[in-house]
Amino acid sequence: MRSLLLVLVLVVIAGGLFGLWRVLSSTGVELAGAEGAEVFAHERDAVALEAGELDDRGRADARAEDSGAELLALEGLAASDANGLGEQGELPPILTGRVMGADGAPLEGARVFAATGFSWFAVPLDIEPDAAARRHGAAVEVSTGADGRFAFREGLAPGPLRLAVRAAGHEPLHEERGRLPVDLPHDLGDLALRPGVVLAGRVVDLMGEPVAGARLLQVVERGLGGMTVTLPGRGIPLGATDAEGRFLVDELPAGPWRILIDATGYRVREESGRAEVAGERQAGLVFVVEPGAVIGGTLRGAPAEMLARLRVEARMKAAESERQTGILDAAPEHAEPSEDVHPRVRIASFDASGAFALGGLAARTAYKLTVWERDAVRERWKRSSGVEAAVAWPGTGGVELVYAPQAALVFQVLDASTRAPLEDFEVWAGAGSRPGALRDDDGEALREHPDGRVRFADLRPGAPGSTVTLRIRAAGHGQYERKDIALANGEELDLGTLALEPAPRVLVHVVDAATEAPVADARVFMAKVGESGSYAWYLRAADAQPTGNTRVVFGRTDETGTAVLAALPGEECSLVVSAAGFVASEPGTVLVTGADDHEQTVRLARGGTAVVTVVDTDGRPVSGVSVEHREMQRRPGDQRDTILMAGEGESMTDEDGIVRIATLVPGDHEFRIRDEIQGMIFFGGKAEDAESWARASLVEGATVHVTLTTEPRGRLTGVVTEGGTPLAGASLRLRAKAATQRRQYFVMGGAAGSRYSALTGYGGRFEFRDVKSGEYTIVLDHPEREMPHSLEVTIRPDGTELVIALPVALIEGRVRDSDGRPLRGVEVRVRGAERGLVNIIMPDGATMYESDTGEMRTDFQSQRRRRKRTDATGRYSLRGVTTGVPLNVSVSSAFHVGDRRRGLVLEPDEILRGVDFELDPAGRIEVVLSRGPGGAQGYVHIQAVQVVSAGESSTSHSTGIPSGTRRTLSAILPGRWLVSAFRKNGGVRIDLGTQAVEVAALETAQVTFIVP
Repeated sequence: MRSLLLVLVLVVIAGGLFGLWRVLSSTGVELAGAEGAEVFAHERDAVALEAGELDDRGRADARAEDSGAELLALEGLAASDANGLGEQGELPPILTGRVMGADGAPLEGARVFAATGFSWFAVPLDIEPDAAARRHGAAVEVSTGADGRFAFREGLAPGPLRLAVRAAGHEPLHEERGRLPVDLPHDLGDLALRPGVVLAGRVVDLMGEPVAGARLLQVVERGLGGMTVTLPGRGIPLGATDAEGRFLVDELPAGPWRILIDATGYRVREESGRAEVAGERQAGLVFVVEPGAVIGGTLRGAPAEMLARLRVEARMKAAESERQTGILDAAPEHAEPSEDVHPRVRIASFDASGAFALGGLAARTAYKLTVWERDAVRERWKRSSGVEAAVAWPGTGGVELVYAPQAALVFQVLDASTRAPLEDFEVWAGAGSRPGALRDDDGEALREHPDGRVRFADLRPGAPGSTVTLRIRAAGHGQYERKDIALANGEELDLGTLALEPAPRVLVHVVDAATEAPVADARVFMAKVGESGSYAWYLRAADAQPTGNTRVVFGRTDETGTAVLAALPGEECSLVVSAAGFVASEPGTVLVTGADDHEQTVRLARGGTAVVTVVDTDGRPVSGVSVEHREMQRRPGDQRDTILMAGEGESMTDEDGIVRIATLVPGDHEFRIRDEIQGMIFFGGKAEDAESWARASLVEGATVHVTLTTEPRGRLTGVVTEGGTPLAGASLRLRAKAATQRRQYFVMGGAAGSRYSALTGYGGRFEFRDVKSGEYTIVLDHPEREMPHSLEVTIRPDGTELVIALPVALIEGRVRDSDGRPLRGVEVRVRGAERGLVNIIMPDGATMYESDTGEMRTDFQSQRRRRKRTDATGRYSLRGVTTGVPLNVSVSSAFHVGDRRRGLVLEPDEILRGVDFELDPAGRIEVVLSRGPGGAQGYVHIQAVQVVSAGESSTSHSTGIPSGTRRTLSAILPGRWLVSAFRKNGGVRIDLGTQAVEVAALETAQVTFIVP
């Protein structure tokens, strides 16, 4: 239950998406024929001519720049090479296939991306190289030869397979391709691409002058072009403008498109539009970018030779951090973040003197500046630990970043009795109470140290007078620890020889319980009793080892089946052993009290094997079904009390409907079909499509057969239209009818490959394959529609075809102030008036964003639509609202009192105009929590109550604020207010006082509380 609550806390973390700019100029849209390459080629040539005869480099340079991915150029790979070595020295192929163009001819030079393994987040494989999210979708890249064929020769392992294909003039391909089998090579056959949507035009500044070198990227947002995740500020490279500001983009799918424009010195701009069919061209586009503000400064202390491989990055200061006391004190007068600030990072290099100028920034917005260093070996940028982050406001100069040279500890580790060097040990060092492990370039903790010599570099001691802790642990020796090492920035301190006194060891002998033969390469985990959770995850994960974990003593058995561990004298410890092909041991107890080594023998059993066959009600095998299993007795790392995510504790049936689950502990086990959406977590009860468990008893060395029966599989295909036009980019999800009595779904996910979700592509078509036949509710969502649409459908074993015709109902209106002036930027929302009818869907996608320090963060939030706000004339339009049910429209603004219209009912395709609002002015109250000396951390409860005359109703606002930060209460009625604050400590309420404040219209009042 605690695990569930913890995840729920994560789910409610809010993270907003940012508003978009529309295309300024009208676009000339002409439908191009999509039947053949000849027609498309003429269309494309015409567009190129209009754009100024762009060459291939104008389209592809930005795409290929700093790709960071391995590129294997395959020149005319013959089909016969698929079963053996190609050119001399080449590895045999793992995965092969052929890319075909819209005319059926092979495509040369197409870029093919592939990745295997379970991925909780379906990050596009062709995302720009610098994106922090790229590590969640690490891909291998190859290109096709003259015959359109490609071959992957390394970097892929058997498992779930994802593909992406990009080729000039064609719609990109992003799809799941089942699993890469164990038997290799595997041929995918032909991958056919459709004609791509073509955009041609210019990027200019406010004076109409061309902007050269502007990068164009495809925005990554769920529902756009088949994406299942949202990556604010990042995109897929599409090209760059030439010297005349001209661009040609020809790798977009049909449907709504959003383009991110990134030009040095200009504010990031997003443009959007729509293409109804593949091959459509839109020429004469003009994208206008405006100059941005600048932050200037200097990096001090960095060596001259290092400046060339450093850069400074600016990201918007995180909303919560921005409220910290002291940060906003330096803000320009009347500073308020702009509503259209784009989250994309801005980057600048340092000149020979260390000076930098970060341009293209939004005014009135705080930015966090971080310094990054180029890792030439791993070909990526990493955060420089030598420079502290700084916060600055655009328009300010003289920002000083200080490079603190790394410090290092140098020493040699010896055996105190023999004075011989020790070469197998672990080292931790660092400031504070939690020193970090010494790691290699790949991030793995180092254990082997030739001649016992260590250089622990990249240490940052901190403020003058602070100390560094050093900890060394070696089997057969007492742990070495010093907490008083004085180390200055830039100093390399030689500690000389460090002698470790001999101490008892724990010798673990692992043998096969049946044959008494030694078991080599077994993993042995030991931790203090009560801390076994430190190794539980490693025990469940195949071949994982907790290197660098100070709470876990870890070792592997040698060819004699013996592992040597460092003892923890006087501490009662828990010990568990795991090995491939064996059942993990029961936890054993180890207590070393004397001076002698402790020896312990652990016998591992082979366990039993379950052969599970899945058939439908007609007895036919069902392939590709996940089978979940659990032990009825508790084992080390047992997950029965936690949430099971996709990929854990489940296996997939083969083409015969069979899955073998080996090394099962003797005893009772249960099996079931895990047929709900893969990669999902369901809250508040059982998963909606869960099967009942089937129980079987296993004995050592025996095989038990289990048959699970499921409903026959069916197929649902169809098309989605809106106003009679095919709708691409719509997200569809199937819900078992019995589970959809409530109209709000608490589902969270991000994994690819769900058979119960689909996205419409070219022509608005969609397909659900291999789903259980029966009655379902389809919930349909689209980024351009305000509310989801639902309908019931029956999926039959022989297949079902469906046409979903969406109504286009709109609500339009205008928002003014009490003097009749239009209000810009007022947020407008629509919700169902009936309880349970909401315009929120939690799809199989998440928002992944970069923090203000460049680290990857994931928000499992409800995927709300981008906020609708009024334009400069105060107008708004809500498109795609639910028809036939009462709706409520509400408006809110920081300096005006919100309002709402209730009970609006629309007919299909109705446009309801005149839903206008007139808002009275309001003020704001900024609450500052200043932490006193030794002040407590944690949340403080704030309540503001309006002071009214006797008999009048009072208004109140309440919130919680972290100690040491500030927060603003908006839309406060003018007048006198009482603001009180209190916190709780162990259930005891501690009042911080009550203050009276006068709130004036269109102004911000301030109150300050001291947190003791």
